Amino acid sequence: MTSITRLSILLVPAVLMGLMTPLVFSTESPQQAAPSIATQVSVDQQNELTDDERLGVSSAAARLLKHVNQARRAIVRNERVEVSRHLEQAQLLGRIVERVMPEIVVKAKITAGDLEYTDEEKVKPLVVPVYDELEKVSILGPVVQAKRDAEDRTEEQTSTAPLTLDVKLRHTKVKLDVALAMPLLEQAKKAIADGDTDAAGASLAAIQTGVIFEYAISDLPLERARINLAEAQGLIAQGKHREARFALKVASDSLQRYANGVGDQQSKDAEKLRAEIDDLLSKTTQDDDKARALLKSFEDTIAGWWDRITGWFE
Repeated sequence: MTSITRLSILLVPAVLMGLMTPLVFSTESPQQAAPSIATQVSVDQQNELTDDERLGVSSAAARLLKHVNQARRAIVRNERVEVSRHLEQAQLLGRIVERVMPEIVVKAKITAGDLEYTDEEKVKPLVVPVYDELEKVSILGPVVQAKRDAEDRTEEQTSTAPLTLDVKLRHTKVKLDVALAMPLLEQAKKAIADGDTDAAGASLAAIQTGVIFEYAISDLPLERARINLAEAQGLIAQGKHREARFALKVASDSLQRYANGVGDQQSKDAEKLRAEIDDLLSKTTQDDDKARALLKSFEDTIAGWWDRITGWFE
């Protein structure tokens, strides 16, 4: 006799005698309870930038960074008129970006029972991608250096430590938050008017360190070479020739690793560029005026090397 049959024998007489109410067994699962809270969010963008307009916005962001770096250099030289001119130019570029970026309407609705929240907000996305042209190396180099300087201050490293990027990371996108940059530019402008060049320099440095680098884990030798070429040019401009040679050596070694893992034509191109870098390194082994002058004369050449590698990514 099954357990169900035994249960029926026991329960049926009890129901018939009125000793208990009938039990109903069902194989249907209970319905799920309605959610206690529901959220609806919609994003509506009426206009989109064309490819040419996006390129224009990116170029404006890149030139804004260029003027920020030039203003910092003018502060070092105590050229206040030049500082003010570059700040005005940077602010103008920021206003251009603010004007052309399309508005986005964000609508939100949240309900919980008979309670309902609704909101509508118009926003302008002002985090602008800065494309790889970057006025060649002259814009990205100072930004990378500013970030490294900030890290060095945090870690209390000595000024003679090699200033190369972490080779385990490479940036895939670079973005400028114009909404963050604009008030910092205004702070720098006010500080210059008040004669406080230190405060002005700090505000401008904050714009550079605030540039957003989106990273992907990678040990791509070609990207490592490109980054170190950018850094080498920035270091030469600052008179840090020993550190610049270190960055060039890292770039050369990275090109060698790249050449070992690619096809014949790419390998030949990489070896040719590596030979040019090594030739410069061989002529600047001595840390003297002649070597420093030679490195200084190669700033544009290094920018050209950076361009060549960038072309290999396309």
